[in-house]
Amino acid sequence: MAFDQDHALETYKSLISVSMEGLKTLLLINGGAVVAVVAFLGQSSLGPTLAPHFWWPIGFFAGGVVLCTLAFIGSYFTQYALFNELVPQGYRGPRHMSYFKLTLGFVLGSVACFVCGAFASVSVLASHAGEAKHVAAAAQSQAAAAASTAGTSVSPASSAGSRP
Repeated sequence: MAFDQDHALETYKSLISVSMEGLKTLLLINGGAVVAVVAFLGQSSLGPTLAPHFWWPIGFFAGGVVLCTLAFIGSYFTQYALFNELVPQGYRGPRHMSYFKLTLGFVLGSVACFVCGAFASVSVLASHAGEAKHVAAAAQSQAAAAASTAGTSVSPASSAGSRP
C-alpha cells in the first residue's frame, strides 16, 4: 500500500475507535445517572417523598440508554453498508449515509435525554427543597425530645449528624 492508502486506513480505524468510545461514554453517563438517582432515593430520608416525582428524570436517562443502544446497532449497519458499497458485487441495499444519519439522530437524542434528565432532576430537587428543611427540622426536634427524656442536652449541630 502507498503512504496515502495507509494513512487513510489508519485514520478510518481511529475514527471508528473514537466513535465507539464516545458511544460507550454516552451509555455510561445515562446508565450511571439512572443508578445515581436510584441510589440517592434509596439513601435519602426524603426518598419515599421524592420517588414519585423522579419518574421523568429516570425516564429521560433510561431513554438515553435505549437511544445509545440503538446508536450502537446503527453504527454496525453503517459499517456493514459501507463495506458492501466497496465490494464490487453490486450492493443494492440502503447507502451507508442513510444509516449514518439515523445513527447520528440516535446519538443526539441520547445526549438530549441526558440533558433533559439532568434538568428534570434539578427541578424536582429544587421544587421539594422546602420538604427537605421540614424533614430536617422534624428530625432535629425528635432528637432534642429524645435527649431531654434521657436527661442529656443535644445541640442542633450534633442532632443533624455533623462531626466536630
